[in-house]
Amino acid sequence: MKQRTYIYSALVVLVMILVGSVLMGATQAAGDRGFVFTVVADMRQYTGRGIYDSCRYFRGAVEAMKTTQAGAFTLVVGDMDPVTDTLWTLNQVLGAEHPWIPAVGNHELPGGGHEETRGANLAWIRAHAQDAINAGTGFSNLRPGPEPCAETTFSFDYDVAHIVILNLYCDSNGDHATNGDVPDLLYEWLREDLAATQQPIRFVVGHEPAYPQPDAATGRMRHLGDSLDQSPEHRDRFWDLLAEHQVTAYLTGHTHNFSAERIKGVWQVDVGHARGLGDAGAPSTFVRIQVTPRDVRFEAYRASASTPCTYTWTDLWHGDDQQRSTTTPTAAHLASSDTTPRWYSHGGVTYLLGLLTAGLLVGSVITVVAATQAVGDRAHRSLPQEQSDNGTEATDHATAQD
Repeated sequence: MKQRTYIYSALVVLVMILVGSVLMGATQAAGDRGFVFTVVADMRQYTGRGIYDSCRYFRGAVEAMKTTQAGAFTLVVGDMDPVTDTLWTLNQVLGAEHPWIPAVGNHELPGGGHEETRGANLAWIRAHAQDAINAGTGFSNLRPGPEPCAETTFSFDYDVAHIVILNLYCDSNGDHATNGDVPDLLYEWLREDLAATQQPIRFVVGHEPAYPQPDAATGRMRHLGDSLDQSPEHRDRFWDLLAEHQVTAYLTGHTHNFSAERIKGVWQVDVGHARGLGDAGAPSTFVRIQVTPRDVRFEAYRASASTPCTYTWTDLWHGDDQQRSTTTPTAAHLASSDTTPRWYSHGGVTYLLGLLTAGLLVGSVITVVAATQAVGDRAHRSLPQEQSDNGTEATDHATAQD
């Protein structure tokens, strides 16, 4: 009797362990899926060979990106002139095989920045902006933008994310026809693009912010009134479209100021500048983005004038709950802590559902085991009586024979 009870108890414990392990493993696996990418902007003029090939300028940001694991690819959100110098620095540090995807900034427009010949920067982007997507592993569903900017406006998928690159200077008159806007041509194409995607995580990328913000560290304000806010009607319908299609974030630059604000449910992340000491008005910055099916994390790394070659993780955003952390671990600390389990956001819900399911399963098993044990006990109690009756009958039969 006691031995049977111990066996049943051991079976219950074993089932609990197995169910818990399976559910926890499934939850952890769901959290582990995803990828990392990096976003930089406005490193213009402080790139390439010579005196700017130093950690005190753009090269320092790229070296820190490498240290913190730049991820699957890098987005350069405009103002990278001369483009070939920016490419040279990226290749020197991250390797020519690392995919990078440029978005057009105002200084890539013909006559707008440093270029070997007029229009050279924009011509390079036209020819090569989609190279990484066409050649790189993991990219899919490349969709060119509307004419006449099919080469500089496009969208693609990577893992669970849908990413849209906008040339904000494109209109029906050409791919460098505006001062920064989302005119009808771009708006209608973007509306169709976002309506068509089934990806759960969505990013839109454009050089100019919709709502310029002061730098998070210094408070400096730039380009207020001459970004997308110069056309409030177009800006507002653009932002409403992002909100309607549950875009996670609009990634932007232009102001040289880092900021992250959630507006109508959509993050605007201005990644600031990555010029190192080339801009003393705000710390040099890059943003590392971690994506899983359940969560998006934005991690800003910033240098200072006193330590221009050291980039520190200065803040943390969870793209779905606005939770902020006041801790400031170094890049190395972040890299070593990336595997720490994080039960927040949708992951926490999954975990709780897993525990609930495990509880229901274990409860069902216990009920079945208890019922089985009860039946066994009744059978066991009735067995001696049957044996006694059979013994009596045998004795009586023997006596009768005698």
